[in-house]
Amino acid sequence: MKHLILIFSLLLFQFSFSQKIITTGGWTDTFNASSINIAGKDYDANYLSATNQTTIDAQPKGSGKRNSNKSAEIHIHKTDIDWHPDLKLEAKVTSQIHGNQTGTNFQDITDFERFFFEINYKVDNIPIQYRITGLSVTLPVKNYTTEVVYTIFDN
Repeated sequence: MKHLILIFSLLLFQFSFSQKIITTGGWTDTFNASSINIAGKDYDANYLSATNQTTIDAQPKGSGKRNSNKSAEIHIHKTDIDWHPDLKLEAKVTSQIHGNQTGTNFQDITDFERFFFEINYKVDNIPIQYRITGLSVTLPVKNYTTEVVYTIFDN
């Protein structure tokens, strides 16, 4: 039986001792070729993680209290270890942050750092969901691995 395994892990960066970002969680999934039992059939178009597959605790520099005027941007990118270019990885925040609506759209996670969301004070347990698209029986059967990197920048 052939297995295609997708793995990604989390990595974080912080640029100051007083700002902080902590991530918890990762996602590993196995796709069995036995699920393809009809000629011409392919894998499902989308694979979703749990809505809280990763949680993020983030604190802008100098923002110990909710009434602080400090803010920070969280950026996201991936660092491929052994990833196929046809696979697309996306993420979204699945809860409201500071009363702002989030979680309505997935954002591409690319090799280039990009804005993901903003926080205005220390926030814990920000839930992140992932989606993988592009999985196909035409991909070579092997383990595909990438790291998701979150970076915090003070505003």
